[in-house]
Amino acid sequence: HPLLLFMRLQNLLEYGNDVEIKNTAKELLTFDSPQELVYYQDELLFANYLLDSTYTSETAPIIYSLPEIQLTNCEIDNPYILNIEISNKGEKPLKISDIMTSCTCVNLISDKRLIIDSNESETLKVKFTPDVHGKVYRYMYIASNSLNSPIYTISIKANVNK
Repeated sequence: HPLLLFMRLQNLLEYGNDVEIKNTAKELLTFDSPQELVYYQDELLFANYLLDSTYTSETAPIIYSLPEIQLTNCEIDNPYILNIEISNKGEKPLKISDIMTSCTCVNLISDKRLIIDSNESETLKVKFTPDVHGKVYRYMYIASNSLNSPIYTISIKANVNK
């Protein structure tokens, strides 16, 4: 459990040696799912710092993308290819571990796993095929090691004609 490892790490800082401290910090960093990043952000930040003294909340991976895509005059069952740029505004590599969607009408064409270097961007290709008419709201959830938003949400809003 991350908290037990963190407590062990604190004890090792007082009584342990460098090898034990680094090994425990590495073990703590194996808890890197988006959910664990949300719940144990401070503990994981501290473990990263112990392994790399340049690692801070300012240098950590920071995901950025336009939070909303608006489409007008869409036609039902007509596919639209969206190019969504994902950027890393941090100084450490951004690791995207999964991309989920709220509907089967939103399909990722790109890889679900990416590594984006510091101050770089990657373009996700997404196929959106509206399956109902009216105002449609769909979502993409990008899971990553970003400290600012381990699960980044992008909304797709479309006005779909009959």
